[in-house]
Amino acid sequence: MNIKKLGIFSLLLFLLVLASSGTVLAGDVFDDVKEGYWAEKSIAEMKAKGIVGGVGDNKYAPKDPVTREQLIVMLVRTIGKANEAGGEVPVTYTYRNEISSYARGSMALAVREGIIAGSDLRDKPREPALRYEVAVLALRAMGLSQEAERLTGSDLTYTDTNEIPQWALGYVALASEKGIMGGNGDGTFAPMKEVSREEVAVILSRVDDRLNLKRNNVLKGEVYGMSAASNAVLIKDATGNVITCPVADNAYIYRSGKLDSYLNLASGDKLEIVKNNAGKAEYIEVVSDEEFTYDTFKVEGEIEDIIFGNPSIITIQTEDGNQNVYTIEGVIPVTVNGQSSSLNSLASGQKITAWVDGEQVTEISAENLQRIINGTIVEVDADSESLIVEDTEGSEITVQTDEDTVIELEGDEVEISELIAGQEVMIIAEADLAERIDANDYEWTLEGTFVEVDFAEETITVVNLETEEEETYKLSGSVDVDKDGDNVSLRDLVPGDELEIEMRNMEVKDIKASTVEKKVEGRVVEIVVSATGSKITVETEEDGEVQYKVAKDAKIERDRKSISISEINPGDWVEMKIQGIYAVELDVEARTVSKFIIGEVINIYEDEMVLIVENRDTNLKETIFVESDADIIESGRFRDLDDIDEEDEVIVVCDPEKEFLTATTIVIVGSR
Repeated sequence: MNIKKLGIFSLLLFLLVLASSGTVLAGDVFDDVKEGYWAEKSIAEMKAKGIVGGVGDNKYAPKDPVTREQLIVMLVRTIGKANEAGGEVPVTYTYRNEISSYARGSMALAVREGIIAGSDLRDKPREPALRYEVAVLALRAMGLSQEAERLTGSDLTYTDTNEIPQWALGYVALASEKGIMGGNGDGTFAPMKEVSREEVAVILSRVDDRLNLKRNNVLKGEVYGMSAASNAVLIKDATGNVITCPVADNAYIYRSGKLDSYLNLASGDKLEIVKNNAGKAEYIEVVSDEEFTYDTFKVEGEIEDIIFGNPSIITIQTEDGNQNVYTIEGVIPVTVNGQSSSLNSLASGQKITAWVDGEQVTEISAENLQRIINGTIVEVDADSESLIVEDTEGSEITVQTDEDTVIELEGDEVEISELIAGQEVMIIAEADLAERIDANDYEWTLEGTFVEVDFAEETITVVNLETEEEETYKLSGSVDVDKDGDNVSLRDLVPGDELEIEMRNMEVKDIKASTVEKKVEGRVVEIVVSATGSKITVETEEDGEVQYKVAKDAKIERDRKSISISEINPGDWVEMKIQGIYAVELDVEARTVSKFIIGEVINIYEDEMVLIVENRDTNLKETIFVESDADIIESGRFRDLDDIDEEDEVIVVCDPEKEFLTATTIVIVGSR
C-alpha cells in the first residue's frame, strides 16, 4: 500500500472513530458571555492566556468599567512582565496608598518603567479608565512612547478631537494607525468615555497580536493530523517537528471569529493554540494563511550586524557560516550575560541566542565580548555620558560610559566633557559600554567674532561663524595674540574683531585678530556721557537706529576743529569710523547747523499738520509745520503724527532751507 493510500485510510479511520465518540464542544466562556457575544472570542483568548479573569461566580461583568489599576494589571500580563511585578510603588504616584493589594506589584512596575508617567501619576487607581488613557497606557506598555510623541501634531479627523488632551493626541493617532483603538460609527473618538471590561479584552487582544511575544503556553503550527483516540491534534511547528497537543474537553475553537467544531479542523489549517496548566489546548484559533506566522524557533550564532530603527534589522552568523537576516519590532525581552537589558546594548561580535517567529525576532539572550574600536569621535553627549565614533571602516558606533570608565587624553585622565569631535580614539568596550578610552589631542581652527575675555575665569567668548552662537573656551597658560600684524595682548582685543583661533582640543593656543572697520553716517538721536563710557545713537538710512560706544581717545571734529563729545547735539549729522563696537573717529559736519527745537508739545492740529511746541531754551511757543514725509520716531520705531500727544517731550529737526520752521524729523523722547 503506498503512502498516499495509507494517508486516506488513516483519515477515514479517524473520522469513523470521531463520529462514534462525538464532538468536542465548548460551553460559554463565562455565564454572562454567551456564544455569539460580540467580544466573546477576545475574552476567551485573553482568559486562556491568563491576561483577564472573572469577577466571581463564573461571571466576567463585561459591561462594567475597567479601573485604572485593573487595566495596568492586564497590560503587565499582556507584555509578559507579570513575573517582574513587585516592589514598592514609587512616592511619585500620588494615590499609592489607595491601590488594591492585588495590583500593587503591577502598579509599581508600571511607574518604574514609565508606563504610568506625567499627569497619570495623579490619577486615582480605582476610578474607571477613560478611552484616551487606555490608548496612552497601552502604547507606553508596548514601548511606543517616542513614536507616539512624534505624532503629537497629527491632524485627527474625529469630530471630538478637541476633547482629547493636547499631549495625548499622538497616542490616539498611533493607536488608530496600529489598529489598537479606532473611532466610533458617528465619527467620534469619545476620549472621556469609560472603557468597559468587554472593550478592554478586545483592545488587549490587539495589543497582544502586535507584540507577538513568545509565551510558554502558546503553540503555533500547521495541522499535520488528528488523533481521535487521544482527542489530540498533531501540529507541525516551524522547525518541521510534529507535536501532539491534547485538546481539552471545553476548548474554544474559533474560525473567522466564530466558534467552530473540533470536527472541522483539517490538515493544513494554521493554528494558534493556547494550552492550560495541564498542557491541553484550551483555546484554538484557525488563522488565515495571510495572517499566520510560525511559532518561534531558536537561532544561535554571532551578531554580524545590527541596524537600529523601526523595525530594527539584525544579521546573525551561525556556526555553519550562514548569515540570517531578521527584523525586530517594538520592545522585546533582551538579556545580556543573564541580566535584563535593552536592544541598544547589542553590538556586532556578541554571541547571541535569538528566538524567531517567522522572520521576526521575539526574544534575545546575548553575551558581552570585549572588543577594540579605533576611530574618530563624531559627537560627544556629556549629559548622557555617551559618544559616537566613526570607526576605520566608516561605520558609526555609539559607545556608553559610566563611572568606572577610564578616559585619558594624551596620558592624562579627563572627564568625558573634555572629549570633542575630531579626536582620534582607541576604545576597549564590552558591547556598547566602554571600559577604557584613550584619546589623542586634536588641533583645529575656530573662526569667529570676539565678544569678551574673562580674566578671572581665564576664558574667551566668541560668536562661532559656523554655528552663529556664542561659545566660551578656556585660555591656555600662554596665548600668543596677533592683531593686524602686530603682537598684542588680550586686552587689545575689541568686541567685533574677527578672530582666527588655533585650538588644541577645547583650549585656545594662539589668536590672530583683524580689526573690523566700517563707515557709518547719520543724524544724531542721542548722546550719553558717563564715567563708565560714552555712547552715541545715530539714525542711519541703511540700518535705522544704531548705537556705538565712543572710544576714550576718539578723534571728534566739527568743521576741522576738535570738540568734545558733550558738544555733539541731537539732530547733528555725523560721519563715524567704527572699529568693532567703538566709534574711533567722529566728523560732525557743518551742515548740522539745521535748526532743532527741544520742548513740550502744547497743541496738535492734525488736519493742518501743525504742532505748537514750547521751546525749552527760550520758553517761546514755536509753530512748526510737519512735512508729509517727515520722520517721526519713538523708541527706535517710526510713528505717525497721530501718535504724538500733548505734553510729549520732543526733539524737532527743521529744514534749514525753509523760511518757516518745517519739521523733517521729530523724535519723541518722553510721553506723559
